[in-house]
Amino acid sequence: ILQMTRSKTGRVLIGTQHEGLIDFDPTSYKFTQYKADLNGTSIADDTITSLVERSSEEILLAHYEKGLTLISSNRQTFSLLTAHDFDQTSLISNQVNHLFEDQSGLLWVSTDYGILTLSYLQSGSSIIQKQANGMG
Repeated sequence: ILQMTRSKTGRVLIGTQHEGLIDFDPTSYKFTQYKADLNGTSIADDTITSLVERSSEEILLAHYEKGLTLISSNRQTFSLLTAHDFDQTSLISNQVNHLFEDQSGLLWVSTDYGILTLSYLQSGSSIIQKQANGMG
């Protein structure tokens, strides 16, 4: 287990090193596991270095080598956000170490190439607006 947090609905979200995301509902004692698949219809990778539940109840997962996965609030849509050379609207690195959402909803992303902020993310798309470039 690399990361754990309690969701706004009381569920426990667990990010693991090789077993993906585990969503535990303490009222029903039900576990739901999200693992990467070959056809790209789930999370990007089974190693989750950090996770955050956004105010909209979307879940954002950080992967050490595969960028970010944004999971819709109904857990049906998975959007992958990655780094692309010469694309200013992409991540600066696919090696994402930590995520933090501040009180204004701004997402802070720490990568092996520095820190960036994401001011707008929308489930089902890969829209990213950087507020600060990475350092280092």
